[in-house]
Amino acid sequence: MKKSLIALSVLSAVSGVALADDSNVTLYGILDVGIATLSNSANASDTFPATVDNNTGAYSTTKTGRLTSMVNGPMSDSRWGVKGKEDLGGGEKVFFVLESGFNLPTGQINNAAFSLTQAANGAAVANADSSLSGQFFNRAANLGFSDATIGSFAFGRNYAPAFDVIGAYDPERGSQLFSPLGFSGSQGGALGLTEELRDDNSIRYENKIDNFNVRAIYKFGGIAGNNSAARGMGINLGYEESNFGVQFATQSYKDVVQTIQAKYSATVTAPATIPNVTGVTGTLYDTSGWLLTGKYAVSGVTIKAGYEKYKRKSASDTAAGLGGISEMGYTFSTAMGNLANYTGQDKNYKLYWIGADYNVAEATNLAVAYYNFKLDPFLSTATATSTNGTDNNIKWISLVLDHNLSKRTDVYGGINHASFGGSYVSDHGFVDSSSVFAVGMRHRF
Repeated sequence: MKKSLIALSVLSAVSGVALADDSNVTLYGILDVGIATLSNSANASDTFPATVDNNTGAYSTTKTGRLTSMVNGPMSDSRWGVKGKEDLGGGEKVFFVLESGFNLPTGQINNAAFSLTQAANGAAVANADSSLSGQFFNRAANLGFSDATIGSFAFGRNYAPAFDVIGAYDPERGSQLFSPLGFSGSQGGALGLTEELRDDNSIRYENKIDNFNVRAIYKFGGIAGNNSAARGMGINLGYEESNFGVQFATQSYKDVVQTIQAKYSATVTAPATIPNVTGVTGTLYDTSGWLLTGKYAVSGVTIKAGYEKYKRKSASDTAAGLGGISEMGYTFSTAMGNLANYTGQDKNYKLYWIGADYNVAEATNLAVAYYNFKLDPFLSTATATSTNGTDNNIKWISLVLDHNLSKRTDVYGGINHASFGGSYVSDHGFVDSSSVFAVGMRHRF
């Protein structure tokens, strides 16, 4: 109720401002809804950003089945936002962005953390960790300053620089349902853990000089007595012209909280006194990674390819030493029994992709892509050693046909097929392949 009242107040305020100066403040958004059939799936979730899992992980043969469901955002997460700018003269401007993602079929705000808790407490719904976990402006919230020569600085909740690269260099354009890059922030721009795809308490810099671009971010940790704790940084350098582009990005974070499933326990039981009454818990990691991408357009075909590598390892600081962390509106601490350090061996991840898109007609585009993701080794618990000593991998093949009805509205259909390899999958009763087919409609305003 309180969030609904806030939303109405914001929209009313924006409407009033827009009437006074509609060139400076804009209400915008994307509405995207589809019908999907999955060969293996948990139940659809009313709060999970993508509603269902798009084959980013193998499924147990005993816990899932075929599912046909309405889903949110097969191509793009549904969202609404407010953005504005003020021209100060001399090439200088002040700008802001406030953006919130939501599940269109149910009207619920994106809240992956809550889907984790639902699954942990008996609801067999799709779930995973995410940076979209119930915050009111979960996608972006920043205020900034720009200069025509020196570039722009945005302060607040910002995207990691690699996210911009993924959107432009993924053959399936960061689709939630048809691309692992669009579904998982860990691969789709965070280069480590999905929670850091969008960085709270951060400064983001961006500039473009001729065909060269640079983006950088610095995230403040906010930990008293230890300024290096829980901080992060990243940079993206690239070159683009009309038919060619290449981009490099690298990012690293300290003391990242990965949210995980957790049932209520002896230490997490009192809704009156425990801030995160849903029972979400966290594990601390350090992460680092890099990616290199390229694209080339020839004879109407745009070819896109990329390679990324990232690592999760033991955190630089102890959970107890941090004295409790506030993330996404939740409180994590050892005193509450819901925060622990990862203590196992390093987890290494590698992903490469290649694909292309082609305008088969004036308003119709066909995109095909292949993705190969390796986990070396696959670790099933926070402290486990390798369960098999070999690589485990996921291979995806996707195809999407997208037709524009107008400049703002398109309809589409696509398929995503995944195959899972490695002895962990075969030894633990998991399916070895899974498919998703969906059709949908998207409108931008």
